[in-house]
Amino acid sequence: MEELPEFEDSHVILPDRPGHGYRVDSDAREEYAVSFN
Repeated sequence: MEELPEFEDSHVILPDRPGHGYRVDSDAREEYAVSFN
């Protein structure tokens, strides 16, 4: 985990709908999607 872009709260998106959560990043998006599913 050394090739990580700017990690800021702004990159984390948490919509009002439950089960929907992902990061603007490509790899991080999958992690969040699975975590929220």
